Amino acid sequence: MKNGQGQWKKSGDEDANQYSGKYRNDMKHGFGEFEWSTGSKYKGEYVNDKKKGYGEMYWADGSIYRGFWDNGVQDGLGLMIFKDGMRKAGFFEDNIYKSPLFTMEEFHEYEAGLKKKIPEAFRQEIKEYLGQLQPKDTYDDFIG
Repeated sequence: MKNGQGQWKKSGDEDANQYSGKYRNDMKHGFGEFEWSTGSKYKGEYVNDKKKGYGEMYWADGSIYRGFWDNGVQDGLGLMIFKDGMRKAGFFEDNIYKSPLFTMEEFHEYEAGLKKKIPEAFRQEIKEYLGQLQPKDTYDDFIG
């Protein structure tokens, strides 16, 4: 039974699905990185083998989701960056975009209900999205 830091790779070819990160009772639990054979990748928090908390999903087509997850799906505040560069920030529920984020006040209300602090790079990207910060070329402290 795996506990602590570990790795897993689906048996078969070299490009098989793989995971590297924390385990508890043989389940992904804590920070980890999962990469699919398709080239898509998730970097973020897991609880009992499911994505939960803050995480970043990078799809093989170039689309990116940065935000919150619950029970393995996008749920809570998130920012979707489409492969054409269009961005959409707002609130997701069960993998469905439900409503836009309009103000930093909404952001602060959401943050107040969390047990963990929102990563600073994500906070800055939301400020930029809302027009309250000058754009940066890169964000060095994102997970990816």
